[in-house]
Amino acid sequence: KEIWQKVREYRKYEGTPLWYDWRYFTKFIGAPEDSWRQVHLENLKHLKLLPGVIETLEKLKSMSVSLGIVTDAIRDVALLKIKHLKIKKFFEVIVTQDDVGTVKPDPYPILYALKLLDMSPNEAIYVGNTLNDVLAALAAGVKPILYNTNIDGHAIITRRKQTIGAPSNVPTISSIEQILEYV
Repeated sequence: KEIWQKVREYRKYEGTPLWYDWRYFTKFIGAPEDSWRQVHLENLKHLKLLPGVIETLEKLKSMSVSLGIVTDAIRDVALLKIKHLKIKKFFEVIVTQDDVGTVKPDPYPILYALKLLDMSPNEAIYVGNTLNDVLAALAAGVKPILYNTNIDGHAIITRRKQTIGAPSNVPTISSIEQILEYV
């Protein structure tokens, strides 16, 4: 509980910390080597989709929109969450830090996903909920959309986007259905 409190406190100010590699975080705090996996397994019971996600994914698929996930998470954790949420069928590509050896704001994970999808950057949009998502999309030449989930630090990032380096012309959405306006 103490660790979660530290993580939550940090997220309020900086966005998502160390989610992309709990293996190193648990080593850093001296936890048992496999505890990162246990943390995510325990967290699954609290993990749920935001309202409108399934309907929006179904609509995008019916429009023949190619969908991919680019995440800073390690593959094991990403696949655990995707399986739990029952959304894998919607995505043609899932790119994790294990696949590319780097994390956002490096544009390479997005560029790699585009290569797998056989798409050019100007054909894509990238929806993310952190400043690093926006910066990676911009560096990759992809139109970014900032998704304000109102979870922990995301709302703060949205309110501060002009002062933390995100261009003011980056669209912000507050519900997943709004993605349809940009497709």
